[in-house]
Amino acid sequence: MRAFALIAIVCLAFGSFSESARANEAPVRGLFIGSFDPITNAHVQVVVAGVIQLGLQEVVIVVNSASGKDYSASFTERVAMVKAAIKAADTQGRIKLVVMNEPPGGKRELAIQLAARSKDGILHQIAGDDVQSKARELFGDLPQVKSYILPRLGEDGKVGAIQEGFHLLQTTE
Repeated sequence: MRAFALIAIVCLAFGSFSESARANEAPVRGLFIGSFDPITNAHVQVVVAGVIQLGLQEVVIVVNSASGKDYSASFTERVAMVKAAIKAADTQGRIKLVVMNEPPGGKRELAIQLAARSKDGILHQIAGDDVQSKARELFGDLPQVKSYILPRLGEDGKVGAIQEGFHLLQTTE
């Protein structure tokens, strides 16, 4: 009986350890949302900066399709362009890319789900500075989503205004 109890305790402890170990293995995950119509060098720079500066191990790219916008390329064509552009920039094979359509539950629900499956329960939303208002509207009240902006330089060579609550990424060029 004592041997059985000891085995049960060891199994329970191992089960807890395994769950804890799996939680620690969750990737540092980034989220990048856009129409990518077409994908630009600036879009690629946002992904590269996120991988280098935030240590992102996986970048989930959501290609907009439900916004009612009239796109010049189909969803399938835009996904192919995104994959090709990121692959061309990822000379070291460090970027694990997940490209998907807008989820039925919406981008906010997706962010909550991704954060729950990310390292330390934090999702790193990456974007260009032109979408700060949209990002704040979608994720501003979610403590598990940290927003990072790759600023554009103005004609004067200075960074434009960055809204409170956003963190800066530096250009990698």
